[in-house]
Amino acid sequence: MPISAALVACALTVLGVGSPAAADDDKPATRDEATAACFRGCGQRLDNDPQLASLTKEQKRLVCDETCDCIINSMFERDGKQKRPPSELGAVAVACGDSARKKVIARIGSTAAQASATAAAPTATASPAINLSAGREILPGVKCKKASLPAWTYAAGEHRARISGVDYQVRLPAGWQARVERPELVVVSAPQSAGGVRPVFELFVSPICKSYDAPTVAQRIAARGLTELLAVEATAAQVRDGRWSGGLGGPVGVSLILYDVALETGKGERKLTLYVTDLGETKSFGVHASAVCPSAGSPSDEGPCEKSYFAMLQSAGPAK
Repeated sequence: MPISAALVACALTVLGVGSPAAADDDKPATRDEATAACFRGCGQRLDNDPQLASLTKEQKRLVCDETCDCIINSMFERDGKQKRPPSELGAVAVACGDSARKKVIARIGSTAAQASATAAAPTATASPAINLSAGREILPGVKCKKASLPAWTYAAGEHRARISGVDYQVRLPAGWQARVERPELVVVSAPQSAGGVRPVFELFVSPICKSYDAPTVAQRIAARGLTELLAVEATAAQVRDGRWSGGLGGPVGVSLILYDVALETGKGERKLTLYVTDLGETKSFGVHASAVCPSAGSPSDEGPCEKSYFAMLQSAGPAK
């Protein structure tokens, strides 16, 4: 008997975190469909769990991430083949739910203790969660094919982003924050900024077009890197109106690279390097990325931001 998305959702009711009413039809589910079913609705009833009632929204999301990663990895192989019979799903869900709760609660306690001990010398700052893609095309293009785009999912437990319905995942830099800003777009931010410039990466899908407006992406990613120093509109305008040296290259995919993008802020000039990368395409959609990094110097130099970006892109591909 095959595992169905409905069965995964039903198993979540054992944990008190889901509803079978949100599941798809009772049909064989792929690994990605089962993952989507698990995440869909998870967290809606966590407030009823007295052990978790005091957790923040982000902490509850971590419980869902841990739970669903555990369930899916227990029931499916990496290549999507069913690993265990559906009869074991209930027991797996209970065990995974208990483990997730314990992990997150222990992690919160450890983090709180560490924060108390080092309150006088914090080492990182939170990345501003500003939605810069609302109401806009992520990657405008010319003569684009109409297609239904897949969605990204983010699994915090394994710190990877995946495209639903496709055997494609990307490993994210260790210690960086990630969020799905909209279904087609994942934003990955460094834990710290350097002189007000925060390294930020984007992963996104788009329709297949004859040509793309990469400068629009460059303006957006530059604004993400300077939110601590400059208004979004002011950053985008300086990138749009300036004249910057650039070229095509990069060790992974094909990147439009703008070097030494010098922008004026209230705290002086800041130099950036911007990347807009074409990672490849299927018959119906393209996969792209972008990055803003503090300028490493000459175009031939590669700083830690660039190394993290291209290492992330190098990991992109089928699950291993």
